[in-house]
Amino acid sequence: MKTRSPRSWRRFRIDALRGLAAVLVTATIAAAQPVPILFDTDIGTDIDDAYALALILKSPELDLVGVTTVSGDAVARARLAAKLLAVAGGAAAKIPVYAGTSTGTQYMKQAEWATGFTSPALHPEGGVAFMRQQIEARPGQLTIVAVGELTNVAALLRSSPDIAKKIKGIALMGGAVRRGGQPGSAPQPEWNIKSNAAAAKTVFTSGVPLTAWAGAASTERWTQTLTQLRGIRDRRIPIDNRCDARRRPYARSGSCDSPVESLPPARAPDPRPHPRGST
Repeated sequence: MKTRSPRSWRRFRIDALRGLAAVLVTATIAAAQPVPILFDTDIGTDIDDAYALALILKSPELDLVGVTTVSGDAVARARLAAKLLAVAGGAAAKIPVYAGTSTGTQYMKQAEWATGFTSPALHPEGGVAFMRQQIEARPGQLTIVAVGELTNVAALLRSSPDIAKKIKGIALMGGAVRRGGQPGSAPQPEWNIKSNAAAAKTVFTSGVPLTAWAGAASTERWTQTLTQLRGIRDRRIPIDNRCDARRRPYARSGSCDSPVESLPPARAPDPRPHPRGST
């Protein structure tokens, strides 16, 4: 074994420390990078998905790659999402929004606000193809945040035999565990799951790491006072004001029901494997 001189050892230690520093810096930069997500939503029925979209835009740890819409009139939902992004302005206005799978007629009063809206970022079809394109371009990097029924996500999983392996994870709102939406109620079929149970089965058996949030049971008692809502308005942030305007039909007698079931999955960018049968 060759013996190093003291000067050689110093140079060796310096080189080793430089190498370690480079590794640590690289790891730190990697950890600080925003997590890229696709937001699949049935925005336009309740207000929660609009708040979730606003939360995503204000979360520096997340990078919103695109929005897809599902169920009811998916095109009208896409217009609403695109208009909210346009109101947010800046880079948000350029985030692509694609209509996905439409289904039967649903209550969508909020979507009327965006009637006739157009934007280069708005696409009236191609939601599932867009999801597949983005995942193929970034295998193992993208998380799908699904806060509506799982029709689009299931169609994506069925579109290619190996696509599931390329999805980093799925964070979804759906299911009921200990109770239903009303206090004291037993677990009951939840809207996002029962609307397309076959699609939900496809997602839950896909092998993709899942984070599932049983929304209504956890947030039914979360209300906002009028004082809190005035505080939101007083900040004069355009997208907050638009969400507040969309929320007003929920107001009643001194407080406001503000369904927020979609917020936790919007902030769940690192899904872990979900124990089967515990949904």
